[in-house]
Amino acid sequence: MSTTKRKWSEAQKLQIIQEVEMNGLQERLRKYNLSQLLFHKWRRHEWIKAPV
Repeated sequence: MSTTKRKWSEAQKLQIIQEVEMNGLQERLRKYNLSQLLFHKWRRHEWIKAPV
């Protein structure tokens, strides 16, 4: 497994979160080579930022 860190823009993170909602988690994690832990961290962060 690669140890190179990637930087994801806020727009990329949001796009991936939306794709997961439409297409399922495991398929998207494999497509983008993301860990489930990182994805849930992003989603939690987006949920906190969302206006109420």
